[in-house]
Amino acid sequence: MRENGKTWYRICKMLCEYKKYFPGIICCLLGSSFITFIHPLLIRQITDCGILQKNMKYILLFSVILIIISLTQQELNIIQTKLFSNVHNQFTHSLYKKTYWKINRMKIQYFAERGSAEIINTIGMDIDNVSSVVDQITQFSISSILQIIGGVVGLSLLDWKLAILIEAIIPLKFIIVSYCANKKREVFEQWIEDKRKFMSWFAECINGIHEMKLWNLFQVKKSQFEGLQKDLMDSYKKNAMLDEYSTVSVVVIDTVVNALLYILSGLFIIKGEFTIGGAFAFITY
Repeated sequence: MRENGKTWYRICKMLCEYKKYFPGIICCLLGSSFITFIHPLLIRQITDCGILQKNMKYILLFSVILIIISLTQQELNIIQTKLFSNVHNQFTHSLYKKTYWKINRMKIQYFAERGSAEIINTIGMDIDNVSSVVDQITQFSISSILQIIGGVVGLSLLDWKLAILIEAIIPLKFIIVSYCANKKREVFEQWIEDKRKFMSWFAECINGIHEMKLWNLFQVKKSQFEGLQKDLMDSYKKNAMLDEYSTVSVVVIDTVVNALLYILSGLFIIKGEFTIGGAFAFITY
């Protein structure tokens, strides 16, 4: 746990080198969150004040506003993606640059003990792994948190009682996703190790191809090949199944929540405590 904390601290410290992009990213995220906040409110106005009241003026007005904010959100997403891509590219470039100069300081013995294919493969996988963590920190985690906040506030204005149901589900979904993410990280690390072993073994075979052909060692090493491939395929399968388990769990929870929303919305509408437009906006959003 302490090592993970140190790793995250080092990554966050390295990200501070690209703070010039942060103001633009924050503005895009706040803009998207605000649009997420007002989106269900506009849908309620279109339904209650426009469709149910047969007021074409309101329908056209709020529909145009809805189109404008949707286009604005897409424009913000484009700018945001461009900024995130700049951070990703410069961060990855920085890692490769540090690796390049570190190779110059390493002893020749290290390269003699390992094949070039193994070294290149290990470097590539490690940098890709760290870069994916950076993407999660910047692009997915921050934007998701802000969108959740904007969505919860907007839904609370529609109906705070139904919003409580949604808020109660968020921790449950967070626990499930976090558990699957932790297990996925363990399996992914095992997959990296299995792939490293296989590539190292394969590099040895290629480097010793003359001996392999001379003594017909392909049959002798067949069992090693099958064993390493089996470990690699098992790790990949576990990784894929964890993704599917996480997706299925979230879908089941969403289905149950939607059913409860229909039941409670219908009950509140019958009691006169909720409007049809509010229910439509809440459920569809």
